[in-house]
Amino acid sequence: MADLLEGLRCLLVDDDREIVVMIESLLRAIGITKVSTASDGTEAVAILTNAAQVIDLTICDLDMPNGNGLQLLHAIRSGQLRNVRPNCSFIVLTAFASPSLIALAGKLDANGYLIKPVTADKLRDAITKARSRVAPLDSAKYAHLIIPDRVS
Repeated sequence: MADLLEGLRCLLVDDDREIVVMIESLLRAIGITKVSTASDGTEAVAILTNAAQVIDLTICDLDMPNGNGLQLLHAIRSGQLRNVRPNCSFIVLTAFASPSLIALAGKLDANGYLIKPVTADKLRDAITKARSRVAPLDSAKYAHLIIPDRVS
């Protein structure tokens, strides 16, 4: 299984530094060693658009200042970010499973979601499922969605 994950380039986005350190450690434990981190959506956009190589997977918290996870996912799926594939794998990370937020993430074609706290097994399973669920996207279908500035 680690062979399937080895070589993936991952962007981990969360404003809680302790969560970033913990999940980055879990990612390395399951074989993902190419990990970039961002503390909010604005920083994530800069990393995604300026990356020298394509980011294969983004794992992103929902509730952050300066660009929440749904705003980032919307920007990706609607093709607003240059150098970023609109159908790249995206896993929503959250401490609370609000049905309306999970539904909106689904409408944005999130490839999966994780509820904190995260274990290595849950992380591996979510990534494996997310990577197997890549579908062609129609960026126009996301134009009408209303994305909240705050998700908490």
